Amino acid sequence: MQYGDWIELHHNSISGPVSAGPQYNFFAPSSELLFRNPDEWLAVRRAEPIAFGVHRARGVDGEQRVSSYVERDQDSSLRERVRKAAEGGGLVLVTGDSMAGKSRTLFEAMATTIPDFRVLAPPRGASLRGLPRILRGGSGRYVLWLDDVEGYLGADGLSPEILAELSEIGVPVLATICDTMLDICRPAARHSAAQIRDAGANQLRPGCQVLSLAEIIELERQWSPFELERVAASGDPLLLEALARHGSHGIAEYIAAGPDLLALWRRARRASHTGGHPRGYALVAAAVDLARAGFCGPLPVKLLRVAHKSYLRKLAHLRLESFDEALAWATHIHYGAASLLVIEDQHPDWGWRAFPYLTDAAARDPSYPSVPGSVWSDALTHARTDRDRNAIASAAYSAGLRNLAHRTWSSLASNGDMAAALSLVGLYLDERNEEEADRWADLAIELAHQEITFELGGIMARSDVGRLMLMERAELGDSLAAFSLAREFVSSGDLDEGEVWYRRAAAAGDIAAKNNLGMMLHWRGEAQESKKWLMEAAGQGDEVAARNLALIIEEESNLP
Repeated sequence: MQYGDWIELHHNSISGPVSAGPQYNFFAPSSELLFRNPDEWLAVRRAEPIAFGVHRARGVDGEQRVSSYVERDQDSSLRERVRKAAEGGGLVLVTGDSMAGKSRTLFEAMATTIPDFRVLAPPRGASLRGLPRILRGGSGRYVLWLDDVEGYLGADGLSPEILAELSEIGVPVLATICDTMLDICRPAARHSAAQIRDAGANQLRPGCQVLSLAEIIELERQWSPFELERVAASGDPLLLEALARHGSHGIAEYIAAGPDLLALWRRARRASHTGGHPRGYALVAAAVDLARAGFCGPLPVKLLRVAHKSYLRKLAHLRLESFDEALAWATHIHYGAASLLVIEDQHPDWGWRAFPYLTDAAARDPSYPSVPGSVWSDALTHARTDRDRNAIASAAYSAGLRNLAHRTWSSLASNGDMAAALSLVGLYLDERNEEEADRWADLAIELAHQEITFELGGIMARSDVGRLMLMERAELGDSLAAFSLAREFVSSGDLDEGEVWYRRAAAAGDIAAKNNLGMMLHWRGEAQESKKWLMEAAGQGDEVAARNLALIIEEESNLP
């Protein structure tokens, strides 16, 4: 096993000073170990489109492949922006409807423009905080690929600060986002920028601000007459079939079987003895609405099991199939192209998500029912992190559920979440309630200063004086100081010293340190103690440690 094959490690981002006060942790895979050895990353010229978010084409004579690429009208301007970003850094963002061809168009621009760069496509939710420092130690040229960029936004993800650091070292960031998610990610940006700046907090919610820094290319779902002429001249049987049969849909939609999958889902709302899959329909409907409710990342099966019940009340008379039968139907590959529920990260136990075309079709349809109240509650109950809860609150506010958004943001902000406080500023400015907006702006400013103070503590670990100060805190039992020291020593290659401080942090109760220590011991071959620490972290509710433990046990069972 190699570093970064599948193991997840934790990286803490804390709101609040090191010295005192409550600590609110966000855990994400750590860049320090997950992205090591950038000179060994895959060269763009060797990359395959499917590994970068490009959908498989519908089967032709049983064959599954990617269709030939047809030049889009935006190609020249997109490739010019990629070329400029490769020279001086920056974020190039392709937007459009689901199945407009965003990922394929951007991939071809990358392959054509910077074939000798080495490319990183991190898992959704990965911490990018230490990535610029890692890349400074490399000898090559690099590009960061973020398909569906909404899964990478936030303080630990792609923030304005991280983008600026990457730009300094000439690393372009290439990203895609569908129009629906773009609207959810920046609903209050029109108000909060200038007014919060006037109040002294020169920040927006990180996701909103970094998207405003992007060079944006909009890709149309419907192909232009010039593009259709190029399809006709392509000679690709699959493209020629799409040209003849796509009707009112885009070429990329037809190739990926989007319209057919949508029709298949809608037809499933029939009795099971007549060929329907009513419970399967409900499972997919729940996944679609959870995505519309802003739930980020994979949907655990236990969440789908609970949420889909809201859709069964009107279907109970249709002789429902079993849950397992419904899940098997919803996850089956149809038309040789895709399934209604798409596996996340190649591990079904980690969860599923609705095929993006279905979610986008629901968002475009004005007659599609609103998300049930119980699904909003289920989303918040099963949200993994405060970042997820912020996304759900933003989706609720966009859907007109002001009270739900307010309750969620108020709870988060009262517990030290700056992004939530800034969202409340935008909410009250929308309502022209300047007194409440000022109150939450004051809290946002206070939290911003606290976060900066803690970040300085993180920087301290990189200097001799700073390390001594953190060591003093760690000796007094500060687990976060010990964790910061361990993370810095490990990232600099001193694994022995890193282990010493991970042990201190773990002994003081730090769950993330228990996971990381367990994985270090696993890599060193100390299986029993490794599993001991992972079991402790998993027993305290840490999903990352539970996944790592399960994968280690699975790996051991496959040994001869």
